[in-house]
Amino acid sequence: MKTRITVSFLILASLICYLQEQKAKPRELICETQKTKNEPELQDIITNTCSLGDLKFVSIGSPDYKGRYSWESKVYKWTGKTYVQKKYSEIFINTALLEKKINDENKKAYESDIKRPEISECMGFIKYRKFSLDEMEINFDELGNPQFTLTYNSIPLVCFNVNATIIPMKLSEFNSYIK
Repeated sequence: MKTRITVSFLILASLICYLQEQKAKPRELICETQKTKNEPELQDIITNTCSLGDLKFVSIGSPDYKGRYSWESKVYKWTGKTYVQKKYSEIFINTALLEKKINDENKKAYESDIKRPEISECMGFIKYRKFSLDEMEINFDELGNPQFTLTYNSIPLVCFNVNATIIPMKLSEFNSYIK
């Protein structure tokens, strides 16, 4: 009887160690970019697709008449059969902590930018506010690090260059927030 209990205990302990090791493994990021011609404007629409574990981040960049890109991103989770679209708040743990971290960085950037004379007039159109995860866009830079984009959407087109703030994060830190 003691042998069975000991063997069962060892199997259970091995399984727990294995599961913890799997959870602790960093998720590998794999990205690909596709460009398609946007016929009327003759500028590329860019689609970035990045897979991270069972998540797929899809960002579509569309140019305006001056060639400036605006991005829309979505996240999908693999269910075992298909990918299902999720809200960003559904894929993270400690969402309040993550939102606070990003909003704190955004506030620092806002306070710094409002003092810059060359953009202060445009910054005057922005009313600072906090963003929820579901209001943000998530893209990945060339090095595979995530970037949270917070867009105000409340300013004249001439101030397009200050309409959004990009908050970068290391992939390892990002991974620590994913469920």
